[in-house]
Amino acid sequence: MKMANIKLAYKLTALVGFCLAAISTITLISLQINKENLLTDRKQKTRHVVESAHSTIAYFHDQAVKGSLTMEQAKARAASALKTMRYGEGDYFWINDMQPKMVMHPYSESLVGQDLSNYTDPNGKKLFVAMVTRGQEKRCRLRRLHVEQKGLRGALPEDLLCQRLCPLGLGRRLGHLR
Repeated sequence: MKMANIKLAYKLTALVGFCLAAISTITLISLQINKENLLTDRKQKTRHVVESAHSTIAYFHDQAVKGSLTMEQAKARAASALKTMRYGEGDYFWINDMQPKMVMHPYSESLVGQDLSNYTDPNGKKLFVAMVTRGQEKRCRLRRLHVEQKGLRGALPEDLLCQRLCPLGLGRRLGHLR
């Protein structure tokens, strides 16, 4: 069939359809890139917040190393300093040691002092064991875990950032990045 034999209306309809498909494809690609950029930005900001909290803990750790404080005093003061720190909407810090045992949690006082090695998400993943493992790598790492949310049924995927400072551990709840 020759193009000359196709009616103008069909040609225009095909051209409009092609243009709409191209615009839709470009829009979807742009949205995906924008989402990835926002996620990268949020992760970077979170790393900076964790580094700031980490420096607070490092200060108290250094005081203990210098002998100005006992290690127990350093832990208590670091916990007190981080307990009230917040970032964003409901994001918070907690401190656990490498056993893993909860040292400080701002919302769940019942967890403080508890052995968390058997604390699992609905998928059977040992949350705090996974965080301690990440912490032992001596890198600040993002980890996707399923965490129970207060007031909600079931566990939702959360991104948690864990960083280690021997002998204190630090965790930060990121909330939903996606």
